[in-house]
Amino acid sequence: MINFSFSKKGDIMEEKEESTILTICVPVYNEERSIKEVISGLKNTFPNDEIIVVDDGSVDNTYKLLKEIEGIIVLRNKKNMGYGFSLKRAMRESSGEYIAWFDGDGQHKPEDLKMLYDFIKKNNYDSVIGARGKDSYKVKKRIVGKKILKYFAQIIVGEKIPDLNSGMRIFKRAAILKYLHLLPNGFSASSTSTIIMYKKGYLIEFLPIKTVKRKGESNVSIVKDGLRSLKLLFNLLILFEAFNFFLILSLFQIIPGIIYGVWIAFKHKLGFPVFASILIITGVFTFFIGILAEQITSLRKDKFE
Repeated sequence: MINFSFSKKGDIMEEKEESTILTICVPVYNEERSIKEVISGLKNTFPNDEIIVVDDGSVDNTYKLLKEIEGIIVLRNKKNMGYGFSLKRAMRESSGEYIAWFDGDGQHKPEDLKMLYDFIKKNNYDSVIGARGKDSYKVKKRIVGKKILKYFAQIIVGEKIPDLNSGMRIFKRAAILKYLHLLPNGFSASSTSTIIMYKKGYLIEFLPIKTVKRKGESNVSIVKDGLRSLKLLFNLLILFEAFNFFLILSLFQIIPGIIYGVWIAFKHKLGFPVFASILIITGVFTFFIGILAEQITSLRKDKFE
């Protein structure tokens, strides 16, 4: 298939031949222990598809090893920009009809990705995500935080989510590229993309996969990751449920203000107290902030619809 680029005047600027059906995006950071094996497995399983690896400013031998591998596209960030940033960069350079995410730390199996790919092509879904089963390796000290985040994410989408932040997933190119501006630069890109697919009404499916213990040390800090998860939770609430979030917040101010004010006014016969009035006024302002936030987030979400 031939794609043409046009100038604003309608002149043909360049032509690009699109020969791949799948583009596999692999973000890596200090993965010298696993990267050659990971890429070798992907090349053996997907010999005719496009593999784009983004080295996120590694300080070990990862980039050197990548440059020795033929048949892949290697990009490098000058400094560590984040998991989501690297995925977005790879997706912008992709040419496949389908786009896959695949972690470079050795925890995923290429044959599982092949299963997801066969399913999405056969059933014409918009997104397929690998759901890690009970027999998959998990970092125990991160389980609680992930469960809390998953719980609130399920409230946002109104459905049960088998795996919120799996690093193995496939999208139709047309379904994911229009929302790159909504994906954060950090590890929460996977969680955000899951919720986007749900909230935008795309056809999404989860298939069981098994992960193994990663090779090398994890780059995720428990404290920092916990704070990021908390920040992500509020970002997702405001992005997808801005009005409801501020409505509930305003009611927590207005209702206690009314109850307290009426109780003091009748009990002490001194009129409506100032503190109660401040609570009610603050709640009203919060309510209108919610209306404004809903309008702003709607514009942001629909930017490239």
